[in-house]
Amino acid sequence: MPHIQFDIKGIRYSISLFVLITLIFFIAEYARSSFDTFLADMARDENMPAGLAVIRAPRPEYKELAEDALISPHRKLIEAKRDEGIQKERNFLFANLEEMSVALYQKGELIKSFPIQAKGKEGSFFETPSGIYKVRSKEQNHFSRIGNVWMPWSMHFFGNYFIHGWPYYPNGRPVADSFSGGCIRLGDADAKALFSLSATEMTVLVYAPEGTEEKDLVATYYEKRTPELTKKKNADMPSLMSTHAVLAADLETGQILFEKEKDQAYPIASLTKLMTGLVALETINRFKVLTVTKSAADTFGDTGGLVEGETFTSENLLYPLILASSNDAAARYAEEVPGFIDIMNQKAKAIGLGSTHYEDPTGLTPKNVSSASDTFRLLQFIYNHKRPLFAISSLPEYTLASKNGVKTHTWKNVSWSAGDSRFMGGKSGATPEALQTMAGVYRVRMSEGDARPIAIILLGSRDRVKDGDTIISYLENHFVYGTTLVDTAQKGAKPKVIYTGASIFQAVQELNAGEEENNASLPEHLPQETQGSETEGE
Repeated sequence: MPHIQFDIKGIRYSISLFVLITLIFFIAEYARSSFDTFLADMARDENMPAGLAVIRAPRPEYKELAEDALISPHRKLIEAKRDEGIQKERNFLFANLEEMSVALYQKGELIKSFPIQAKGKEGSFFETPSGIYKVRSKEQNHFSRIGNVWMPWSMHFFGNYFIHGWPYYPNGRPVADSFSGGCIRLGDADAKALFSLSATEMTVLVYAPEGTEEKDLVATYYEKRTPELTKKKNADMPSLMSTHAVLAADLETGQILFEKEKDQAYPIASLTKLMTGLVALETINRFKVLTVTKSAADTFGDTGGLVEGETFTSENLLYPLILASSNDAAARYAEEVPGFIDIMNQKAKAIGLGSTHYEDPTGLTPKNVSSASDTFRLLQFIYNHKRPLFAISSLPEYTLASKNGVKTHTWKNVSWSAGDSRFMGGKSGATPEALQTMAGVYRVRMSEGDARPIAIILLGSRDRVKDGDTIISYLENHFVYGTTLVDTAQKGAKPKVIYTGASIFQAVQELNAGEEENNASLPEHLPQETQGSETEGE
């Protein structure tokens, strides 16, 4: 058996080296901890030079917003009304502009569905209006003075809009397939059948697609939280406390980011003119020439500069109405259509504005009231379904000569500063009773990608510009927005997060059951090489 010899001296050296390394490690850790404490104490010392105030900022925590913290899209209102009609066994029509069909329900049962042959072009002045309406009148053959055509088996449901058969000119020639003034057109046989099965006062639900479709990319908002941000929020928000109602929400998704008294009705001043313009578009031929009357020109206020006797097409009066907030233009529209104010209230009801009421077309009366949430819905409806009207509100100014050459006008946008590139469009107002009001859409940057369109509604503000800037700053400091790839292989299953965009790299993670907040760590199922890398924007 071989004799084993130990190098006692070498073993002692190894043990000593191990002890020394361990001692150095503990001393270094103690020194680092003590130095961090020293820096933190110095940071709290008011006499310390500013250049030495260096401490590591706490890592923010992120919290996903509540699923019910949103304003339901307009289409959900129509779907709910349809489901209610089925449940309560009512008679109604459901015009689905997405599937291009009109369904007839009797006592809650689907009787028959009729294919739609034509509708108004989406995004145009003639877009078919979605909403909750009713059959107001029926004519076996109605003559349209707008299109100069006969419309067989016509059922009028709102403004200039009908459900009817194939229109034809007085000489008997049918109109082209591509021609539509926004009505819902059926084939003659289908129109006749639907006409015979429908009755006046029957509910007409017009459903139109809107917003973004569900995709594999799911956008999500997260609230960012640190002690410093909480202090900043507490410092910024008092300026909004005197404002009667405030709402900041994503115009496309309806996600609520900030709100105060959003469902309480208050006077709205010239925000009224958003509805005035919408109803004018849907009840007056936009090419019709209107003469400014003495009574319209004498309406209180002169921001539009209109002169008695001037002539404009109905469409062109929208520019002074929206940009310069012309009361004269609003009054002239109301003169043109009998029962104009009633139609404004009908339209409000049709698109789900339950807290809104109008008594004049200008907003001069404090009896014109709405809530911040209703105002958001109106702004969203115009953005989705009457985009040309919204586009007018985004212009810095517009120059136009009256049709008869009496005067050349330049109407400037009084709603927001022309030099602010964040402003996408909207309307402001001010009266002694309403104070200052604002319904604007702004580009707000809360991600590494494009800015989001955020609607900011202010009712009863004392400084709408300051309040608007405060809210935008608050949103950009306190929220992040990004896209999340999800696994949708299992139909009906809850999506599984796979990877997140750089701007919310810390935000999306596995949530432990029962925990209220995220812990800002990466999801365990991220690829290993991703977990170990840095991300742009952190």
